[in-house]
Amino acid sequence: MKNLIIVLVVCSKCGAHLGHVFENEYGPGTRRYCINAVCLAWQEEDKIKRFE
Repeated sequence: MKNLIIVLVVCSKCGAHLGHVFENEYGPGTRRYCINAVCLAWQEEDKIKRFE
């Protein structure tokens, strides 16, 4: 088993644990994001702010 680096995702305001990110087994450079659904603010697609 290779070493696995897990990055914790925390709230920038209160420090609450929101989930984690780690390398995916499907290939180099791919990541798996495991974010707690209760932490997400769902929005209608036409109201999403896009950052490019």
